[in-house]
Amino acid sequence: MKVDLSPEPVARPSLKVPGPSSQPAPGAEGLVGKNLLYKIPHQLKVEIGRTNLTGEDLTRLNYGSVIELDRKVGDPVDIVLGGQVIAKGEVVQINQEQLGVRVTRIDF
Repeated sequence: MKVDLSPEPVARPSLKVPGPSSQPAPGAEGLVGKNLLYKIPHQLKVEIGRTNLTGEDLTRLNYGSVIELDRKVGDPVDIVLGGQVIAKGEVVQINQEQLGVRVTRIDF
């Protein structure tokens, strides 16, 4: 008696895998491109000055001490977002107690 041990062909269903789509993922409508920029809060950083202090100077710092910086009103500053400089500006005095930055160039 002869037995056929060859495997029988198995019918396999075709599987459709969707390719990349230009459509936003479900739930992401309105969050594409500039809309994403508009909806997420961003923290900008501006370094208004630096100074060098000796160890002795550091030990003398107290509450109320004033540290003199290397910049003044009108000096240029970098405006930083996510670790990248995105704009340039200049230090302005808004009132007696508050400083601000006037944007002079945008790099994005």
